Amino acid sequence: MFNEILEIEKRYFLYIRKSSEEEDRQILSLEAQEEELREYARKLGLKIVGIFSEAQSAYKIGRPRFNEMLKRIEKGEANGVLCWQPNRISRNPKDAGDFLYLMSIGKVLELRTPYKIFSGDSSDVLLLTIEFGMAKKDSDDKSQNVKRGNRKKLREGYIPTQALQGYINATDPYTKEKSIDKDPVSFDLIQKAIYLIIYEGYSPMEALHILNDKWGFKTRKSFKQGGKPMSRTAWYRFLSKPFIYGYIQRKDGECWGKHPAMLTIDEFNTLQIRLGKKTRSHYSKDKDFPYKKALVCGGCGGSITAHEKWQVICSNCKTKFAKTQDRNSCINCGMLIEEMDNPKILHYVYLSCAKKTNPNCTEKAMRVDNLEQTIEVEINKFEIDEDFLNLAIKYIHEVTDVDFNVIRKSSDGLNVELENLQYSLKELLKLKVSPENRDGSRLSEQEYVSQRKELLSRIKEVEDLIGDNNKRVETSTENTEKAFNFARFANYWLKNGDSNTKTQILLSLGLNIKIKDKKLCFDKQKHFFLIEKGLNEIQEIKQQLEPKVLAGITSKKELQEAINSSWRRERDSNPRVTFVTLGFRDQPVITTSVSLHT
Repeated sequence: MFNEILEIEKRYFLYIRKSSEEEDRQILSLEAQEEELREYARKLGLKIVGIFSEAQSAYKIGRPRFNEMLKRIEKGEANGVLCWQPNRISRNPKDAGDFLYLMSIGKVLELRTPYKIFSGDSSDVLLLTIEFGMAKKDSDDKSQNVKRGNRKKLREGYIPTQALQGYINATDPYTKEKSIDKDPVSFDLIQKAIYLIIYEGYSPMEALHILNDKWGFKTRKSFKQGGKPMSRTAWYRFLSKPFIYGYIQRKDGECWGKHPAMLTIDEFNTLQIRLGKKTRSHYSKDKDFPYKKALVCGGCGGSITAHEKWQVICSNCKTKFAKTQDRNSCINCGMLIEEMDNPKILHYVYLSCAKKTNPNCTEKAMRVDNLEQTIEVEINKFEIDEDFLNLAIKYIHEVTDVDFNVIRKSSDGLNVELENLQYSLKELLKLKVSPENRDGSRLSEQEYVSQRKELLSRIKEVEDLIGDNNKRVETSTENTEKAFNFARFANYWLKNGDSNTKTQILLSLGLNIKIKDKKLCFDKQKHFFLIEKGLNEIQEIKQQLEPKVLAGITSKKELQEAINSSWRRERDSNPRVTFVTLGFRDQPVITTSVSLHT
């Protein structure tokens, strides 16, 4: 029987493979394998009846040329395989099992490489099974290493792949740190084309036509691809990627990238509506809606949640309709949103009770823009100009100088007391260990412990008071300046700040901030109430000045001095420092509520 097998003519299929599917990068390597194996077969007189070549990974099943080779082996066209290494055959259990099965039933008599021959006997099959297992383990290890590296890059805000159109992969020449930067040519062109859609009412295809035909845009040139106008499919795919507003989404995770954003989040959301895409909030877990964390429901005391609503006014029939998950056309005339000529897009963010505390809570949702109008009204009550700010800070330092003298005198007295206490402690110890007190007749152990404890306790109290005095004036001056700076710039921060800044502004206005019956209710911080009161008093002072007196004040400085004199008259006869800072929770408050219009 064995002699009969030896007499069977062996016909070989030549199988060559490279892991990458990018054929243009692997042609030379595949040719080199074929040349080496052909020379090997010629020297040994091996009969080659077919060649199968593919540039595809063996880690996953589905290689077309490999599957074709197995089918032809089952038909009896060949009974041997010649390849460079066993891992060229398989790196996954299924393909390895299929090949080993053909060996077990005698369809494959031999797997030959330039380094080892695997015949159909049990020992060789076992060795080949180990080879396939090692190949699978090697691929698994490489996969884990690559994924770990990609996750690290993602945490650093860098997308571990080729940059999108409009961007380039850059490497710092000194640190060798990789990054993604603007393409000096294509970034501005693509951004301008997107702005045509968002701000000038062009359809996506009209913008693409201008980008390609009028502005001469060409995609990035690679070895065999690119250097051509952007296709419709690539254009729509590009416009849908969160990457262009600075956010990276991958299987490995999500994060904010360090690359320059082409659009803002609001612009990107508007663009998705123009494309007729499904509406979806593009706020990540790291960047929430403004004000939500600062508010509670006035009805049930529960948390507040936020949601977006989009509406479109059809440019054809002027019908206004809500843009929902499954609606991408006008509900009246049926025109697709992406085909509309400059439709008006309305975007609202609503704040409402999350209904986790009370599922039956009846508090209604309200719009963020109306809430911001109410906050702006509150800020305007104590907003000050640059001159008032300078005057206030100058007055703070004058008051601080007076308070510092008072505190210094207090500290001098405390220092004297501390020296006396420390001296008494030393004298107490001397008396305890003196020869006259060997029998404890002058100072018993119990008396010594009790008096020493009292002295140490008082020393600690005095030292704390001295430390507080040293920090008191400096801290109060700094915090008060912060309050006046807030009063000066809060309106600007409200209009131009990010989500977190806006939330902090609302938190700084007061305590117990809630929404009740469409009213914004909170306990106003005392320092902002006093600034508001001071502004009103200044207006009264200006009005009370007689025209002759006002005419005699020839400069802004003299007017400030007049106001400053009024402040001094109102000042407490017992000067003390007022501790104010943004968001302090130990300040006196004044309860107030403000109407919130829908």
